[in-house]
Amino acid sequence: MAVQEYKPARLFTIEQANATLPLVRAITSDLAVLAKDVVERRHRLALLTSGRDLKAGDPYSDELAQMEAELERDAMRLQEYVE
Repeated sequence: MAVQEYKPARLFTIEQANATLPLVRAITSDLAVLAKDVVERRHRLALLTSGRDLKAGDPYSDELAQMEAELERDAMRLQEYVE
C-alpha cells in the first residue's frame, strides 16, 4: 500500500490558528461530553435490556424503544461530527 502525502484543505497562519483555538476547544469539549454520554447510556440500556424480551405487553417496551432511538440519533450525530 502506497503512503499518500498529507495535503491540508486549508492552511492557517499562527494568528488565525490561535484565534480559532477557543472555538476548537468548545467543539472538542462538546464532542467529549456527547461521546461519554453515549457510552454511558449504551451501558445502562444494555443492563436494562439484557435478558428482557421486549414484547408489546411489556410496560417498559415503549420507553426502552424511545431510549434506543434517542441513543442511536446521538451516536449518529457523534459520528457525523467525527467525519
